[in-house]
Amino acid sequence: MAQGGRISVGRAPGNDVVLEHPSVSRRHMEIEPHDEGIDLHDLGSSGGTHVVHNQRWVQVQHATVERGEPLRLGEFETTADAPC
Repeated sequence: MAQGGRISVGRAPGNDVVLEHPSVSRRHMEIEPHDEGIDLHDLGSSGGTHVVHNQRWVQVQHATVERGEPLRLGEFETTADAPC
């Protein structure tokens, strides 16, 4: 895990979580798990980081979500989850 509890996510091999999808940036985002959920930090990705708000995808630079909530990096859809 990255220093300070932050986990890097992206297409490049040096990330903690590597997602080999063309719409995911090399260094797409960082996540930081805590007791209340997961903080998401977009790193200026070209495809954006999106969460669901009012049943619609919304692009965010920073957000706090609960574990298991839908998450989209570019066109890659997953759920917000992280090791405790």
